[in-house]
Amino acid sequence: MKTAIAIDQNLLRAAQKALGIDSIKGTVERSLRTVIQHDRLQSFAEALGTISLDLTTDRLRQQRSKRTPHLSRRCTRESTARNSSVLACRAVSFSSTLR
Repeated sequence: MKTAIAIDQNLLRAAQKALGIDSIKGTVERSLRTVIQHDRLQSFAEALGTISLDLTTDRLRQQRSKRTPHLSRRCTRESTARNSSVLACRAVSFSSTLR
């Protein structure tokens, strides 16, 4: 679609430089796509809402103590009946890995 509009030349040159695009059409199209993408991201962020982060150090410690212990994996190479090795992993609690 052809449309005639008056564009500030300084603004156009600055946009072309920022976008790395030489053509007027490319600059306008990329700028429009960027505005649309920004609007969609803003709508998405607003739809997610906010999370209250007013945690004190004591409250954070309480929350952490409610969690299940961290499980880590301890892996060892084991040989099989065909003389090939296999990596065998077992879940172990984090505290036992520190010993």
